[in-house]
Amino acid sequence: MSVFERIRRDIPVGTPLKTPVRNKPFTIERYEPNAVVFSVGVNHLPIPVPRACWDGIPDFLRGKPWVRIGSKHDVAEKGTLEEYLDTHQNPHQHRHPSWGSYVVPVLEHLGIVEVDHCTPSKVRLK
Repeated sequence: MSVFERIRRDIPVGTPLKTPVRNKPFTIERYEPNAVVFSVGVNHLPIPVPRACWDGIPDFLRGKPWVRIGSKHDVAEKGTLEEYLDTHQNPHQHRHPSWGSYVVPVLEHLGIVEVDHCTPSKVRLK
């Protein structure tokens, strides 16, 4: 079963989650046929994360030691999970500057990754 399918099966819409370092709350707002859409912040900003991102993360992390999440409000650094996510987004979609912070808690919730919550936060495949 793909990561995307596991998320849809195992995490109900509205499940409260928190970012790895700052513990900012967010939820999964809805599921679309090819995306998980988060609701973030007081304005409930929708952040869609495409299926291709979710399903490719295990391969991206496989065989690597700790990988920095790299969530920043500017250009993602090379080799970070944030850079990986940026390369797999829909080119017609506005890039959210720190979507790695929302992806990682979902993967941790499913037991797919282990997270080092210290700054800078890091992730590795379990």
